[in-house]
Amino acid sequence: MNINEAKLVSFVTNLAKEELDNYNIDRLINLVKACYPVPVEAERTKVDLKPLFDYMLNDRKIDAIGEYCQLTGAGLKESKEEVERTIDRIRGE
Repeated sequence: MNINEAKLVSFVTNLAKEELDNYNIDRLINLVKACYPVPVEAERTKVDLKPLFDYMLNDRKIDAIGEYCQLTGAGLKESKEEVERTIDRIRGE
């Protein structure tokens, strides 16, 4: 795990204990972008990650899976696994 990923995990873990507001969601999105840089060609298209994080942080797993599929083009199985893995990390499981 690199330093950015460690910051992300720490931040998300702390968020799970606090009230989630727009400021914290924006901070979370910026940390994710720092951990997983977007290829140059993808930067041309603005992607709104807020709905995905809202769904994951509010236990709306089915909505999060659908959003992940739309954002990444991944299949249902891969999307489900990634969303569940992320939710587990948020909860510290």
